[in-house]
Amino acid sequence: MESDELVEGVICEDIVNYSVMDSDGTMISTDGLVKECDTDSVEDIINSPYCLEGDNLVPQDAFNMYDFWDGIDYDEILKKNDQYFNIVKDCGRAMIVDDYVEKHCVGYCCGVSSATGCLNWMGILKNGSITDTYNEMWDKCETQIVSSEIKDGRTFYYGGAFANVGLNKFFASKGLATRVEHKQRPSFDDYISSINCGDDKEGTPAIINIGSNIDAGQYHSLIALSYYITKYSSDTNYDEYLGVFKNWDYEKGDSTSSDPSNITGIHSDTSYKSVRYINYRTIKNDSRIHYDGEFFQNVSSRNIKDVKSYDCDSYGFNIECSVPYGTRYVYFPTWTSNNGQDDIVWHAGTIKNGTVASAYIKTKDHSYESGTYITHIYAYDSNMKLLTSYQESIINEIYRIITNIIFKDVTSDAFTVSCIPPAGTAYVKMPTWTINNGQDDLIWYDASMFSTRAIRRIYYSDHNNEKGKYMTHIYAYDANGNLIDWKASNGFVVK
Repeated sequence: MESDELVEGVICEDIVNYSVMDSDGTMISTDGLVKECDTDSVEDIINSPYCLEGDNLVPQDAFNMYDFWDGIDYDEILKKNDQYFNIVKDCGRAMIVDDYVEKHCVGYCCGVSSATGCLNWMGILKNGSITDTYNEMWDKCETQIVSSEIKDGRTFYYGGAFANVGLNKFFASKGLATRVEHKQRPSFDDYISSINCGDDKEGTPAIINIGSNIDAGQYHSLIALSYYITKYSSDTNYDEYLGVFKNWDYEKGDSTSSDPSNITGIHSDTSYKSVRYINYRTIKNDSRIHYDGEFFQNVSSRNIKDVKSYDCDSYGFNIECSVPYGTRYVYFPTWTSNNGQDDIVWHAGTIKNGTVASAYIKTKDHSYESGTYITHIYAYDSNMKLLTSYQESIINEIYRIITNIIFKDVTSDAFTVSCIPPAGTAYVKMPTWTINNGQDDLIWYDASMFSTRAIRRIYYSDHNNEKGKYMTHIYAYDANGNLIDWKASNGFVVK
């Protein structure tokens, strides 16, 4: 359609969508399709079925991109009927808030914040500094300054830029193979592929830029960190939510926000609360919205993430973490706090699915010491070149004590006492007596060891067939006859 063919009041943008004005001059948008009309009357067009169809009649001044950027929070998304969900491990590392930027950086640009957040998540920073990296990305992204103001006696700028421009320059300057691919109108599957982890692939952040086709000033870059798919009555009736960090501030409930030392959002257990979920289908189907995305290729991060320790007892404990793509060897050096690192052991871990590393730390390898166990993590490539390390001490408190004392299998002539002795126990004794006449019937029984339990059958006939309360204490010894621990039970009443 040529411009001279447009009827009065119809505005054509890029020959694909148009709006009309009402009598007050308010723009009214349609569904984004050019309609053929047989009238040149604006009033007739306004009242035509093309403009009155369902939700197509929308005052232009009611359109606000903030509604799309804001989304809904994690607690709200959990109320929906979920089908598929995932979130990037240690997502908080990608969260750099505007408060931090205003205090430390040259200016604010959402594209630069997205780029720097992703680099911080990867552990690839200039001079190890978020501030230095942000300021360098400001230049590498070719940020266009749109305004400025004086903050704390210095000029602070506001600008606009695309993250991919600066990121590819940054990776090239570091000699890295990592690159960023820019996609117009990316599919939801593009974000799923980025966020999901798999064989030799880390689940990584991506970037989505969402703006208005109507107001160029409403354009924003957000970091994509999660997705959530809800399904209802059929496979064709579902919603797709993309979880993003807005690059502004933390959400209520994210404890990181109350910790001044953590102002950049460096990972905390509540970082997921600062992820907002936007309906991707709404964005795709609304012609007023323009969106594009940035996706990382050949990512090899420099952070060990999602570290956790579990199943800790006197025998040992498990440690699991996510290691960078390309890790082939991982070690978990561990020692006890007693006497420095005199008992340090570099425990070799195993790697599953390319990026999930784990190890079981046995107290046996540390002379069954009680107290504080400290662990660090080191990841190496196939040439034993150090990729990264995690030197925030992982603490496990281990005490060699007798636990889980049970009286069971009571019959007319006997009962059984069992317990879990501490690791390193060579043998267990169970002295038993009745409370009548003191300890005149005291017998020191040897317990039998079955797996991790010590068990002994006590017969009444060995105690003059007495009724009443029987007392049993338990003593655990190592192979050298040294007492490890002892414990008094509550006793057992024979009626």
